[in-house]
Amino acid sequence: MEEIAGYSEAELTAKPFVDFVHPDDRKMIIERYQKRLKGEEFPSIYPFRIVKKDGNTRWVEINIVLIDWEEKPATLNFITDITERMRMEEELLKVEKLESIGVLAGGIAHDLNNLLTGVMGNISLARLYEDPVKKDERLVEAEKASMQIKNLTQQL
Repeated sequence: MEEIAGYSEAELTAKPFVDFVHPDDRKMIIERYQKRLKGEEFPSIYPFRIVKKDGNTRWVEINIVLIDWEEKPATLNFITDITERMRMEEELLKVEKLESIGVLAGGIAHDLNNLLTGVMGNISLARLYEDPVKKDERLVEAEKASMQIKNLTQQL
C-alpha cells in the first residue's frame, strides 16, 4: 500500500484500512469484512478502488486470508495494483462496442442501399415509358420503396 497509494507506514497504520478505500466502495468492503469475520463465505479475491495520497484513484485487487490475530479473527490482505488491467479491459469493451456499431451500421447501409436502388430503378423505368399507366405503376413502386426508407430512418 505504501508503493501503490503513496502513504507512509505510519500513515497507513494510524487509520482504519477503509479510510483509504474510495468512498463508493467503502460500504462493500465493510460488509464483506464483517461477514467474513462471522464466518460467511465471500470471494477472497475482488477489485475495488483506493484513493492515493495525492487524491488520484487506483484500482486494486485484494486477496484475503482469514487468520487469528491476538486470539481474535482478522484478515491478512494482499493488495495488487490492477489499474492498468482495468484500463485495458475498459478499452477492450469500447472496441467491442465500436465493432458492434460498425456491424449495425453496415447492415443499415446495406438495407438503405437496396431500398434506394428500388427507388432509382423505378424512376428510371418510369422515364422510359410513354404510357401514363405504366409510368404511374413505376412511380407507385418508387413511392413504396421511399416509404420503407422513411420507416427505416424513423426506427433509427
